Amino acid sequence: MRRNHHARLLEVFAPLVGLSVAACDEPDPRRGFDESLCDGKGSVVLARELSPREPVDYVALRRSWETDHTIVDESGSACAGGSAQCEQMLAGEVDGGLIVGQDGSSLNVVTTTGDSVTVFTTVSEVREFLGDIDTPSEAALLAVLSGFRLDCEGPNLVVAEDGFLIYGETGTTCGSDVVGHRLAIGSDGRIDDRESSVVEEGDPNCAIGRIPCGLRSFEKQVSRSIGGFYARVAHLEAAAVHAFAQLARELAHHGAPEDLQRRARRSRRDEQRHALMTAAVAARYGARPQRPEVAPVAVRSLFEIALDNAREGLLRETFGAAVAHHQARHATDPLIRRISRSIAADETRHAALSWDLHDWLKTQLTRDQLAQIHTALAHDLDHFSEAFCREPHADAQRLAGLPGRDASRRLFEGLRRDLWEPASTVAT
Repeated sequence: MRRNHHARLLEVFAPLVGLSVAACDEPDPRRGFDESLCDGKGSVVLARELSPREPVDYVALRRSWETDHTIVDESGSACAGGSAQCEQMLAGEVDGGLIVGQDGSSLNVVTTTGDSVTVFTTVSEVREFLGDIDTPSEAALLAVLSGFRLDCEGPNLVVAEDGFLIYGETGTTCGSDVVGHRLAIGSDGRIDDRESSVVEEGDPNCAIGRIPCGLRSFEKQVSRSIGGFYARVAHLEAAAVHAFAQLARELAHHGAPEDLQRRARRSRRDEQRHALMTAAVAARYGARPQRPEVAPVAVRSLFEIALDNAREGLLRETFGAAVAHHQARHATDPLIRRISRSIAADETRHAALSWDLHDWLKTQLTRDQLAQIHTALAHDLDHFSEAFCREPHADAQRLAGLPGRDASRRLFEGLRRDLWEPASTVAT
């Protein structure tokens, strides 16, 4: 049975940072879901498995900006008769639709039968078109049209005798919370939001922006101020976006388990949020992070990935997760404390991914390669302790909750005893 590294990390962190593991248990609206609405390629199946009241040649869910349409999902062949008028109508402006987001875009469902085009712009029209809701895709389509976001980061469907249970989310982490919903959708198409809870806290001070790809730069901490510290953190968080994107591509290239690939992709998105949140803290204290510049790199070998994962994941990321938990308990700045809670939860998942990836990589490497990783871990433990256990500025300890030298050393030695040394001794 695969070891639950996430639970193990929390157990180890608890006595070191005063973390109550029981108190960290959060409502999980996604519990119990055992099937997926996704196609294995990261897309939700919304139009490919419909059984409408009257058969049609083509059906699509579209996102529209006036005359510009983007197909979200589709099935069948449009304008089967080849009529130019039919194609023009498909590309024409839509009158109405379900408004989504702040960009003014709308969702609508379009069908063709022969060269006849029909556009549905309300949930009730789509429900009438579908008739009895008897496929998962029909239930998912109604959920999306009703404002719920479906993702492919895990199981999101339960098929029941009286309908379907779907996991959906609303909100974003920029200005609001992300809320998870357990949606019961019956054969009549009615949606019952049976349970909802916050699955990720939002940041009211964030700003949406494009996170650049490509790390030739390094944010030097020229100031010991809180602003300077978080400018450096934001720079490194933005650089980590590239690191996880690269890891996800490499795992796909090497045929790693889909679970590891999915979690790497999710970690990339987490790091995008972390960059925004920490940049907001830097700005609050009068600093601005440097934009990271990352050069493209070739796909690494499994051994190269394993060596980097041991250093950056098992050591640095695991220690960083523990520090974030410490900050979440001890920061006196309310914004930093709240952001640290979110980052601590994410970084613990990232660290658990590193340990799970380590387990898989060990099955792919030779004994000699494993011995080299063992040696590297033992070597880096001594060098990392020197960097991890420096005394931070008094303001960083008070406002940001960073552990002082003595607390850092206790934290480091606890992780060495309970996690790192056992890992290095079993690497071979």
